[in-house]
Amino acid sequence: NSMPASEAAEEPFEAEQARSPRTAGMEDGMEDGAKELISSGRQLVEGEQLSLQGEPLALILSKVRAVICVIADRESAERWEAVARLRLFCEGATSSEELEEIGSRKVNTLKVLVELLEELSPALGTNTTKAQVLEDVVWLLERLLCSVTLNHKILLKQTKAITLLLHVLARASVLRAPVLHGGSMGPLEPAANVLCCLTFHSSRACHQVIDANGCEAIAAATRACLGVPAGKGAGGAQPKQQPAGPVSPPALGRRNSLVAPDRERLACSLFELVVNLCSMLPQAQDACEATGLFALFLDRAATAVRALPDPPPVSTADPAGSAAAEADLAHASAGVSIVTEQLLLALNSVVWCNQRNQTLLCESETLDALLAHVFVWYSWTTQSGAHRSRLPPSYLASLLVVLGAQLDNETVIGAVARTAHERTLPALAARLGGALPRLCPLADFVTLHHLLLDQLLDIRHNHQHAEVVAEALGNARWLVRHCSESHYLFVHMHGALSVEMLLRCLGNVDETVLDAACSTAAAILHGSRRTQALFLRKHGIAVLRECALDYNADIQVRSLQLLAMLAHAHPACRHELRDEGVLRALLRSVQAYPYETELQVLEPTLDLISHAVTECARNQSYVREISGLGALCEALVYVAKAFCSSGNNTAAGKGEGEAGRGRGEARPAPISTDTANVSPSALSASPASLPADEYESDTNRSDPGEKLILSPGTPGSQDGYVHNPLGGSARLWPVKMRMSERAAGAA
Repeated sequence: NSMPASEAAEEPFEAEQARSPRTAGMEDGMEDGAKELISSGRQLVEGEQLSLQGEPLALILSKVRAVICVIADRESAERWEAVARLRLFCEGATSSEELEEIGSRKVNTLKVLVELLEELSPALGTNTTKAQVLEDVVWLLERLLCSVTLNHKILLKQTKAITLLLHVLARASVLRAPVLHGGSMGPLEPAANVLCCLTFHSSRACHQVIDANGCEAIAAATRACLGVPAGKGAGGAQPKQQPAGPVSPPALGRRNSLVAPDRERLACSLFELVVNLCSMLPQAQDACEATGLFALFLDRAATAVRALPDPPPVSTADPAGSAAAEADLAHASAGVSIVTEQLLLALNSVVWCNQRNQTLLCESETLDALLAHVFVWYSWTTQSGAHRSRLPPSYLASLLVVLGAQLDNETVIGAVARTAHERTLPALAARLGGALPRLCPLADFVTLHHLLLDQLLDIRHNHQHAEVVAEALGNARWLVRHCSESHYLFVHMHGALSVEMLLRCLGNVDETVLDAACSTAAAILHGSRRTQALFLRKHGIAVLRECALDYNADIQVRSLQLLAMLAHAHPACRHELRDEGVLRALLRSVQAYPYETELQVLEPTLDLISHAVTECARNQSYVREISGLGALCEALVYVAKAFCSSGNNTAAGKGEGEAGRGRGEARPAPISTDTANVSPSALSASPASLPADEYESDTNRSDPGEKLILSPGTPGSQDGYVHNPLGGSARLWPVKMRMSERAAGAA
């Protein structure tokens, strides 16, 4: 400061800072602080404490930061022990909040792990200590990213992260001999899980995977997982094979040989990764065909579908015997249904509106296998009257692939019909000893699929027009309710984008769109645990929380009922209710009764609280910690006075007005979350506050069309029904529903 202004302007800034005693002291302090952190980190590594469970979050972060400093120090001899200790710390984390803080910018954990992954990449496929450390590093990335999606942005800013994870998958052929055959997935499974999670939640990650030529790495890992030689299918789609003769179905209890049992999770992650990429980016479909991944899917799908057992015979004389056969069938296919379904979903994403891949599928033997599986199971489901929750996933996924191959491709529509008439149906008649009792209305399903696509496109392209979006949501809700297969087709027809668009509608500020979105979400989520899980993965709790705080009482009630349904079916969701602040908001709503909260909102609020605290000790203690018991007791006093006041002959008190009418029935017993010995019909049931006829009574007011329709297997008159080229007729859509040129052309 004592220097003249002219001299100070000529001196470089760095030189001035270097001469400053204060700056020199700061640098010395930083070095001393780093040394102190490294020293404390070494003490933690050499200590006996193996977990941070039960310690305050600030103390956890300080210890993790010290261990990270040891890992980042390339000259430290305790680096590998520090990685193992960090893994033990993350294994002992009891909440997503702790994992979020460990992976945040405060600690710089993700950046250090990516740098360490780059350093250890040459050790892939070896039996050295570095290879074991590499497996720990990839596991840590999986733990910090798949459990907390808020850390994704931090990782995606590391430009080499996606490339390094793809390099792990690309080296799968090297890992196959020493690792895969040894009964361990090594770093393959966590690496695939990280990529799958990133591409599921972020389109930016999908672009980075495609830019890094990730389809080749995925193809290499898929071949290694399925046990296919590296050169097979690398040059694109395989030529058409000769027609195969009738194949006898396998006996019940015989396991499918699609993938080894210890590789099923890896296979599912790789298939889902393909679904995420192809549903987000059309160029990923061409990349899958160029790398031979599509040809591999065609070959394995045909083998897996042909190996699935046929349904049990439908016996009207002995219902108990038929039920036993159905139970045996479910037990036989339980282990392979998920892998086969994920493979078929990946195949559908590759052929979605891609004319070249659609033609290749039509020319392959896979189409005949899929059609045979669809025809056999459709005949069984219509004869037995199976509920939507009992339809086999392999049947629904096969139908999805067959219909997806015909989207916007009239040539393939005709080729599929010819294949069904000339090959599939005669082969089935020869194998079964006669014609099928019920014939699948494939033409009507094609039109139905195009109608569902119309609704998705209307929602996507007209998001600024509330009336159009609300009408499309009402049409989709109508189609989902009145056809068992349409629920699955709508949810999975284009990856997870259908659920994502539904969530966007739930976040719309327009009350008309929001009301229609709540009704459509109820129809889609009701009775389907897998759709509910997909909804939760897309952060549906946070979206429904905002809907539950809406000023419209009807929207509040429906949102609370949906949250109760999710909390009842998925116990892990109850912790998310606490972390997202839903439980605290519910208790505040109870505290505001009867001054600001209406009785019709109070009941679903209390019902949701009961589901949130059932068999969840942390939520129970949380309610006590924030003094929620007092609010609940006060609400109980008010409700008891209203419902049990003197002079009332009914349980519903007259003092509550219209809100208290019709509520005199006794409440059901608490719902048990033990699903081990619960029948499938009970699992598909709704919570106490969500009766099964709720959708039909409250949400049908805006449904287009007044004429009831018949499901594909329902017998009825032929008046007003579209003729089915395959020998049946049924109407799967309302008469007044507007049809696009695409759907009309398909019909």
